[in-house]
Amino acid sequence: MRIIKQSVCLGQDKIVKYIEQLCKDTGFPFNKSMLSKSITYDIGQNKQLICFPDEVNSLKNNGKAKTLQFIYDSKDPFLKLPLEMSIYTEGGKGLNFNIRSAYGSFMSELDGPGAVEAPETSLSYDIISSRDKCIEAFNSQNFVDFNSYFRTFLFSSVSLVDCFLHRYNFYIKENIKESNEYDNLKELDSISPIENRLKAWMLTFATDRMDEITTTKQWSQFMEIKDIRNSIVHPTRPTISYSVKSITKTLNLVKYGIGGLLLLMRKYAEQRELIGFIQYVYNAPEIRIQE
Repeated sequence: MRIIKQSVCLGQDKIVKYIEQLCKDTGFPFNKSMLSKSITYDIGQNKQLICFPDEVNSLKNNGKAKTLQFIYDSKDPFLKLPLEMSIYTEGGKGLNFNIRSAYGSFMSELDGPGAVEAPETSLSYDIISSRDKCIEAFNSQNFVDFNSYFRTFLFSSVSLVDCFLHRYNFYIKENIKESNEYDNLKELDSISPIENRLKAWMLTFATDRMDEITTTKQWSQFMEIKDIRNSIVHPTRPTISYSVKSITKTLNLVKYGIGGLLLLMRKYAEQRELIGFIQYVYNAPEIRIQE
């Protein structure tokens, strides 16, 4: 018995549609003949080189674009990522640097070597990486690591949804004075169960679709991931069972239960859906057991 993974994230037709939509939303002219070329676009007073073969390969292998993705994401008022940077020296020795990254009124600072990164970036990476590590561990019969990477997957998955909510909450607090006067915003900013905060988000950004969200497969699959995660974080039994078939099933829930849920919420709120970290998770290749 082995676990195998689909070889690509997106096929060619979906890749072309994805790139067409990114170019449309960022204002870049595009036609299919450009897919084999590098094109320089004017962005204000600056120029930006887009290597379309790199964009295609990134979508094929990672489920999100590359330079086009960064430009697209940076235009989103809610989910544009802060400046990320890292400075390391060989052997951990050498010059130290002061690293600063501003995002609205928030300033992140540390004395390097080190790194500043957006949690959406690291959590989405952890989700995909832990899925891959689960496969590797099982196929090499390393069941300790198999179980460990599965737990990382669960923790990171729920945390990414939590991070999504907090990013919107940060935007609200930056732009709306006395936001705690509103019950829905107060709930969104609370430490209440995540499903309550998801409903508060819907009440804030997509009120007319609020009753729909809890009837979708995206919601039910997220709740399934959350419940499994909670059974490990808050164990009530003396042992925990790790079934290979159930773990494989759960790893595949990430498409709709995490990426799909965030996409659906954005769709209900009439916001653009091709945000990079969400697509990275949503387009995770399907895995299956090979007897």
